[in-house]
Amino acid sequence: MNPSAPSIGRARAALVFGSGEQTRAVLTGVIATTSEYDPERPVWLGEIANFDERCRSHILETILPILNRLLFLMGISPRTFSLSIANLGAASLMDRGLTVTGFSADVPLFLAMLSAALGITIPRDAVVTGHVASLEGGLAPVRSIPEKIQAAVDDEGVQRFLYPPSEEDASIAALTPNEQRRMEEAVIHARRFIQCHPVRDLAEVVEQLIPEDEIILSSLRCGFWKQEYTPPADDSSCTRLLQFLLTGHERRFWNALETLFIANRFRDAKRLVSARIEIEAQHETYPSGFGHRLHHLLHALPPSLSRSIEPPLAAVSDCIRMAQYAGADQAGDVPVLLKANALDILPAHSLSPRGEVEPGDALSEMVERVESVMHQLSEASLAREIGSAIDHARAVFLLESPLVETSDEFHRLLTAFYLHLMRHACGQVECADPGHAASEAHALLERAYAERGGTKAALLEGREGAHGGMRLVLDVMTDRFKREEKEKYMNRVLGEILDPLDWDGKVAFTAAFLDRIRSLLPEELQTASPKQYAHHYARLVRLYVQCKDRFTNVIQSL
Repeated sequence: MNPSAPSIGRARAALVFGSGEQTRAVLTGVIATTSEYDPERPVWLGEIANFDERCRSHILETILPILNRLLFLMGISPRTFSLSIANLGAASLMDRGLTVTGFSADVPLFLAMLSAALGITIPRDAVVTGHVASLEGGLAPVRSIPEKIQAAVDDEGVQRFLYPPSEEDASIAALTPNEQRRMEEAVIHARRFIQCHPVRDLAEVVEQLIPEDEIILSSLRCGFWKQEYTPPADDSSCTRLLQFLLTGHERRFWNALETLFIANRFRDAKRLVSARIEIEAQHETYPSGFGHRLHHLLHALPPSLSRSIEPPLAAVSDCIRMAQYAGADQAGDVPVLLKANALDILPAHSLSPRGEVEPGDALSEMVERVESVMHQLSEASLAREIGSAIDHARAVFLLESPLVETSDEFHRLLTAFYLHLMRHACGQVECADPGHAASEAHALLERAYAERGGTKAALLEGREGAHGGMRLVLDVMTDRFKREEKEKYMNRVLGEILDPLDWDGKVAFTAAFLDRIRSLLPEELQTASPKQYAHHYARLVRLYVQCKDRFTNVIQSL
């Protein structure tokens, strides 16, 4: 990233107009444009909108110093920022010029400046509000949250709303009890339509909003990929924010790359690989085992997905340039890198389709596939692979009290329980993104309580405990989670064993399956052609296994 070239950053905000019953909020875009650093005027304000004097002072005395401190510790030169508000509709709504007052746009202003400085994109599906109340990056609540949330709900492009929680009362003007109540009710209502995440400081905001691939690309382009950082002993927001941005790049690179491939974002995945190879070549380094790790990642993708990627991933000349810096201990990794880059990743006949095996081996192979699928989809296998771990995770998650007092306590408990499930039942030992975990926990609750009155009923049960309180809520979530994980497991089993088959292979598998259950079929179906059912082979196998297990359970219970 050329430090002298201008860069633009954007973030979405909600500005409030009017008072009392006439209060309305309008979504706007905060835009920051960088230019060469001018120490005499580090910030230019008011190209489209005016910022009142109090807001201007706060930007210069709090928001800008936080950002400049971060950039300095990241080894990035300071820039001058031009700030503006891009939503002429908001101004015309009130039939006057747009003036930004107060501090509720603090966080969007910071995000837009950070976005411009680092060349990262803030997701446009998120709206953020909050007052940056200290030079350490702590946030304080702001007023008119119900109106801002409603504006976010009314916008079809918004999926997330981030706000400081109401119990944090360090704002310029503390919220009244009535304002806190209205805020809590608005959040509960809005969660039926969008994700609402409480955030206590700038570190939590950035961790929730900025995707891993954006951080990696920024670190490669801005030069902090290899920046060393030893966090101080304090646990301030700025310290955690720096730790988030400057550490774990290697792990984050591979996680982001896998996520991009799975999401079919092949162009972005190639851009990430190319940027990594280019920066390593510029530093005259060859990352240890890079070729093998890339080969392993590609090899682990579903075959239908890997076949959709057009080679090469990166320019062959860049790969060769980086390979020149491979030491003797990495000499064997270079050929693997070149093969992976060309997507030459699968060994020949690793899972031969039906038409590529010897006729004498085809029947044996399909019989083995049928037996393998039926065994892995059986209730005993599902209990062993999925159910037991989840049941154990629920059993060891103990509650100090079956009741909660506030909505925030309710959602924090759900998030903690979801992370507990992921760690103990799914083997996810790394710390999950807090915002993502909170969102996933709420989504699981919505699915679990879809036929029980929704999340409002779950919150009521957690507060009043008519049927066990939070114990019941967590039990219902556990049952739903277990069903979904079993479904994922069955899909994975079917995909790994059956996806490599071509049409002839699917017909052969169906024939072997029908032969396996022939004695149970009506006479008129025993001579049916396998091609008639080959399109539905996976559904038939699952249904048969489920019915067989149910029958076995009934017999055993008699």
